[in-house]
Amino acid sequence: MTSTDVDCLFVHAPKAHNHYLPFGDFFNITYMPMGLPAIARQLNDEGHSTEIIHLGVEWLENHEYNIARDTEGMKIRAIGLSLYWHYQSYDALEVARAMKATHPESYVFLGGLTAGYFAAEILEKFPFVDAVIRGHAEGATGILLDELKSGGDLGRVPGMAHRLSDGTVVDNDRIGRVRVQRHVALDELHFADLSMMRHPKTYATSFGFPLAYGREFSAEENRSMLSMGRAFFPLFIGRGCPWMCTFCGGNRETLRKVNGTNKLQWRSPDRVLDDIRQAMDFGYKTMSLCFDPTPSKDTYYRTLFEKIRQARLEVDFYFECWGVPTLPFIKD
Repeated sequence: MTSTDVDCLFVHAPKAHNHYLPFGDFFNITYMPMGLPAIARQLNDEGHSTEIIHLGVEWLENHEYNIARDTEGMKIRAIGLSLYWHYQSYDALEVARAMKATHPESYVFLGGLTAGYFAAEILEKFPFVDAVIRGHAEGATGILLDELKSGGDLGRVPGMAHRLSDGTVVDNDRIGRVRVQRHVALDELHFADLSMMRHPKTYATSFGFPLAYGREFSAEENRSMLSMGRAFFPLFIGRGCPWMCTFCGGNRETLRKVNGTNKLQWRSPDRVLDDIRQAMDFGYKTMSLCFDPTPSKDTYYRTLFEKIRQARLEVDFYFECWGVPTLPFIKD
């Protein structure tokens, strides 16, 4: 086992190189995937040193920031990059390329819906990416780090497609290798803990809807003109979907194909309240969510709203309804 400065460095690369006017004057995909802080916290609780670097935040702190230069000389066991939205594919892969060149000893892996959907193509075309974790990664990432630390068998990591030493690309789930299973319940995870990332306050005060950030505008101008005037925290309520909306890349069949399941799962309202409190500690005042898989059944959200009132939390919501809401929902 070799010593490292960081067991797992997570990197979120917004879409900064674009084909939309004005060229190069804004970046998009400013929000990290909701599960990234939760996985980082989980790994930290398991004893793995973990850090998150958000390249958009780093640009706000220092317009000359370069992650490869910044981390040069660090010993990093694994580098995980989020590739959830297809917009950011070029940027994420270019960062992966640069980090592998700077840290050839590090294990570079991707995760997220887009990475999972195109896992085979990514591994075949981009040799600087060692693996893609497909599906929900909270169970697999810790196993990956355990196997990397011990020099064990990476074929035991569930949901992972990876490249063998001879260059062959294999998908552990499809070749039937014996794997370790580590179930992590959603209520065990902390989705609002930003303490593992650099400059969490900058992240918490800078990004809202729409997701673009104008480089030519000041931080105050971005908040007032481009993000509805305040930052929104993406609140994790649950996952899965029973629908096949044609406009949605995350519909029922896509989730089944990439994640292995589209099962509808709700978190405990009390655990959601814990996340709201923690998000507020980082400076958020508005919770944002678009998880509305059963719009005609309002029991869950009415319960959650009642608990928020009982707890006297001074928070408001940006809520995307995917069906006509019920009158009791609107009232609550």
